[in-house]
Amino acid sequence: MATKDEVLRRLKNCLNQWISGEELSKELAVSRMAVSKHIGRLRQEGYDVLSASRKGYRLRQEPDVLYPGEIQSVLKTWTIGRSEIIYLDRTESTNLVARKSAEGGAPEGFLVVAEEQTQGRGRRSRIWHSPSGGGIFMSFVLRPTLPPNETPVITLVTAVALAEAVQNRTGLTPHIKWPNDILIGRRKLAGILTETSAHPDAVDYVVVGVGINVNKPSSMFPAEIAGLATSVYEETGKKIQRVELAADFLFEFEKNYELFKNQRIEHIIQRWREFADIVGKKVKVDVLGKIYQGEVVAVEDNGVLVVQDKQGGEHRLVSGDLEVTQEG
Repeated sequence: MATKDEVLRRLKNCLNQWISGEELSKELAVSRMAVSKHIGRLRQEGYDVLSASRKGYRLRQEPDVLYPGEIQSVLKTWTIGRSEIIYLDRTESTNLVARKSAEGGAPEGFLVVAEEQTQGRGRRSRIWHSPSGGGIFMSFVLRPTLPPNETPVITLVTAVALAEAVQNRTGLTPHIKWPNDILIGRRKLAGILTETSAHPDAVDYVVVGVGINVNKPSSMFPAEIAGLATSVYEETGKKIQRVELAADFLFEFEKNYELFKNQRIEHIIQRWREFADIVGKKVKVDVLGKIYQGEVVAVEDNGVLVVQDKQGGEHRLVSGDLEVTQEG
């Protein structure tokens, strides 16, 4: 662990208590001047560290920032986020950074997090509103040994992991909207974008990107989506530590991803169906301008939605814009 991270760890262990510079210097086997420089760097990163003669240093509060050290301090994964975490104050898209890194050989588990995205994207290149300070915007690289036609299940794995993490951390009751959104009621809390690079018979890599509205007040949403989007803060009236929710999600994802890779997806599919609760509902699905209407009669294990129309014909849909028109 780097000396700066060790200084931070010891300050956290004594949160709101004074710890002398001399004590830190002896424990870390560095000079008092080196301790002072590391404290300065922590302050630049947003940590509220007080100093006083004959008292030393005191960490007054921790910033709600997704720094690599903050994430790794609470991670429960064994691969994702363990090799490298790239933190960016501002970027066009974490998926774009992760894809470029994957092309350059980044290993499975390589993680990119950003405070703000200027061109955050959802499915079909739609804009995902990604302002600084209120959300979780992250992407990570996977290198599964799978045939390309099985990779769509990774979106289901991601959706279940997000729903589980939100439910466990906040007490909210999330709903999965097929194929890749997390809702609270009828408003969008989180979105998923998975992108695959593959050859005809093998997957090179998959990038999984997620955006979660966490501590955003309603005033942060643009007028055009204000009635369609929500956040943990809007739903609970409380702000939470984003790093904890991020770590919860990554743990839930990796746990289910391992089941998926080992062909043990029954629990994942069952949980997806429970969170989605779509079978038996009357729906309208827009697939690139073509409209399918009818009743959802099944969701297959690969995530394909089966819609039966009034004439009894069945349509197997991989993706599209879904609207529930009537309860079943």
